[in-house]
Amino acid sequence: MTIPKIDACEKLNAPEHLCSDVLVGALYVHNGKDTDEKSDRIEQITKKIGKKKATYVMALLCLPQLMDDVIKTNKYTDFIEEQSQRTIH
Repeated sequence: MTIPKIDACEKLNAPEHLCSDVLVGALYVHNGKDTDEKSDRIEQITKKIGKKKATYVMALLCLPQLMDDVIKTNKYTDFIEEQSQRTIH
């Protein structure tokens, strides 16, 4: 007996970039033992889920660095300061 694949993306009405195959793909690449293995895994993921979803995988893997870069900007600092000064009425 074959277990049917559940498309969690459709069942949960999730956006494409948060589909289970994208999240699992990101974990699969992340858990590669070294750069070469991670590169191989990226190629495998791209063949399996396609270029668009593989791009989402790579974006998720780059997110921590992007966040670090954004946090260092004046725009972010100003935003945080503005948010802390606001009061809720």
